[in-house]
Amino acid sequence: MRRRAALLALTMIGLSGCATVAQQYHPAEPKFVIFYSPWSSTLDQKGLGLVSAAAQEALKDPAATVQVVGFASTIGTDEANQKLSEQRAQTVLSQLIADGVPQSRITSMSRGATSYQMSAIEARRVEIDIIRAGF
Repeated sequence: MRRRAALLALTMIGLSGCATVAQQYHPAEPKFVIFYSPWSSTLDQKGLGLVSAAAQEALKDPAATVQVVGFASTIGTDEANQKLSEQRAQTVLSQLIADGVPQSRITSMSRGATSYQMSAIEARRVEIDIIRAGF
């Protein structure tokens, strides 16, 4: 009986520690994802709309920062995919600036070739994260 009580107490301590961590961690919200055609870094109408929505969201909070991350599929060479992911991120960064987000609030990076679960389009993307101050 003592073992069960001790095990239960340890479990509760462990869970309460997780709850504290969960309350302190706040993922970037909202996240905007723009998908691309193969070997393209051009924003289509839907992509332009998503970047515009991300810019509007970022501008609501003057202390928020914006993180832009470019990706490419695994088709082709690593070098070509790295360059393509950089171009995609740069295209989105430039459009965010054109939509009024100060460049000083934007960081950009590229991940190059990225594996996917179901379809190659998953890897052909740019993610835009709006990161609120204090998180």
